[in-house]
Amino acid sequence: MTDSIESLIQNFHQNLQVAIQAQIQTELQGMLSGLMNGGKVMQSGLKLRIAKGKRTPEAMEDTKTRILTTLKEEPDLRSEQMQKILKLSGNDLALPLRQLLEEKKVVCKGVARGRTYRVK
Repeated sequence: MTDSIESLIQNFHQNLQVAIQAQIQTELQGMLSGLMNGGKVMQSGLKLRIAKGKRTPEAMEDTKTRILTTLKEEPDLRSEQMQKILKLSGNDLALPLRQLLEEKKVVCKGVARGRTYRVK
């Protein structure tokens, strides 16, 4: 009986090692494919995850052009209205809009949710 228990323990140990190695290999392949697609690996506690890469300068310029075009057609829009028209999230709209304000291509009036934007 002791030999059979030891045999079971050895089999369990070997199966466990194989399963752990397969899991590690799968996670590493996922991280590497994320890195190859422009992402970066971030460690959050014990979990590893792939973070999205930054927007390209071309994508940022495209968004800024779309904002300017929209504001020329419809001046005095709020951020929420631009989000609906351009089909962008608030996060995707915030940085290009802030850059346009810094470049003085767009001016704003009001504060917080009542702030409106127009082309200068």
